[in-house]
Amino acid sequence: MSEAPSYEEVVHALRVRLAGAPQLRDQPARDIGHDLMANGYLPTEPDPELVRRALEEIEEEGGA
Repeated sequence: MSEAPSYEEVVHALRVRLAGAPQLRDQPARDIGHDLMANGYLPTEPDPELVRRALEEIEEEGGA
């Protein structure tokens, strides 16, 4: 089993994914995490709490 992605990996993957699919930010964190894994942005599904924190950070910085 692969190691869970780090917070920094989740932030990076989320920034890249949101650039091409900004509507994704309206989905629940669990669904966003699954999308990141299913579309090859991360090797394993991240913890939904990490996804929520990453989204908050990206929004505080003004978007993806």
